[in-house]
Amino acid sequence: MAFGNIISVASFDKTECEARGNFLPLLYVLPFSRLILTIIFCLICSKSAGFGAEAHKAITQIAKSRLTDVSRQNIHQITSGRSLLELAIWPDRIRGQSEWRQSARWHYINSKDGEPFRIKTHARNGNILSALNYYHQRLSDPSLDRQKRLQALAFFMHFTQDIHQPLHVGYQHDRGGNAVTVQWLNEKKPINLHWVWDTGLLTAVKKSSTQYFALLNKISDDEKKLWQDSTFTDWAMESKLLRVHAYQFNHPPNSQLPILDKAYVDKNQPVFERRLLMAGVRLANELNRIFDPDTVN
Repeated sequence: MAFGNIISVASFDKTECEARGNFLPLLYVLPFSRLILTIIFCLICSKSAGFGAEAHKAITQIAKSRLTDVSRQNIHQITSGRSLLELAIWPDRIRGQSEWRQSARWHYINSKDGEPFRIKTHARNGNILSALNYYHQRLSDPSLDRQKRLQALAFFMHFTQDIHQPLHVGYQHDRGGNAVTVQWLNEKKPINLHWVWDTGLLTAVKKSSTQYFALLNKISDDEKKLWQDSTFTDWAMESKLLRVHAYQFNHPPNSQLPILDKAYVDKNQPVFERRLLMAGVRLANELNRIFDPDTVN
């Protein structure tokens, strides 16, 4: 792999993937001459889509700080020094493209109140639980070549982070809050509830990575261990139980839209931030289990 290459957000070998029955194209690389164009493309996407990029950044930074030296070295063998943040947001960059459209289903799971989760076969109709299991297995398989494990790392990081957002374990009837239009703080244009929990609650109260690390340091080691001693289904169940908080807003009778004000932010910010911290701790723990298992209890 040439120095300076980055993950392509467009190319894939559809024939090879369909032949293997999993519809999961390999990551390809762009020549260095196209690097600048791809960076520009990603910047444009971050402005127009920006699907939780700041939240992914915060979680990734927390996870990086908790990786062991051995894990960092082994991950570096796969990434060739690529930014883990670049990998973590890649699945959001490509899911709007026609050849990757099936991957949009892998970012969430719909579940009614009181309904058990169904982990589907990881194919076109998979969900976030099936995707987590699939990519964890792929990432844990040292017999796979580096390119396939690179793809698995990107997807596994991303879905570990997404499943901690309560509305990624949402209701089908409102598409995880995407179909719920609200008036958000002082924004002139209405936005959807899902965006509030992907991005809005993070940007409303700006914190640096240092401040998030300080929050994490206030969590006891015993509590962090409880976070780590959990399954992917546990993570989904937590989000399912927490999603009720997203819908607790005022809807004045003379207003056409629910109003999400500062009181909403103050009430839900601790819930949101705790999920960021949990995702970072758990992501690091899972990566350490894979890449430095001797250090994990």
